[in-house]
Amino acid sequence: MELIVNERSEKADYGLRRGILSPLETLAQSVSTMAPTTTPAATIPLVCALAGNGTWLAYALATVAVLLVALCIERYARHSASPGSLYTYASMTLPPWLGATVAWSLLLAYVATGSSVIGGFYHYATFCCGMPPDTRTLQYCWPHW
Repeated sequence: MELIVNERSEKADYGLRRGILSPLETLAQSVSTMAPTTTPAATIPLVCALAGNGTWLAYALATVAVLLVALCIERYARHSASPGSLYTYASMTLPPWLGATVAWSLLLAYVATGSSVIGGFYHYATFCCGMPPDTRTLQYCWPHW
């Protein structure tokens, strides 16, 4: 009888499981989550240099956009508390053809984000190593300070 109760409770609870991550893994996840959140605050001097007096407008528009996205996610989260990406929410509430469109859009966004990060790293690495931007390899890359 006890085995049946435990099996049923495990199947009914499909959310996040307790005790899966070690303290070190939890710390690493917290730090990796913190990095994208601190980026807007850390890049304020760069935005001020590029946008000048329009900095406040750029940040106001970005804040409105992020709040609208958060509002959409909050609405979807009311339907389900299951772990997963935004595709989980979209596939539950949208017609199948639109859910497939969301899936392909997310895949394209992930590929574009990964490509941008790699390109940014390459540009930063060539700048730090003192190599000309048209150099195709990062051979013998040592900082010049």
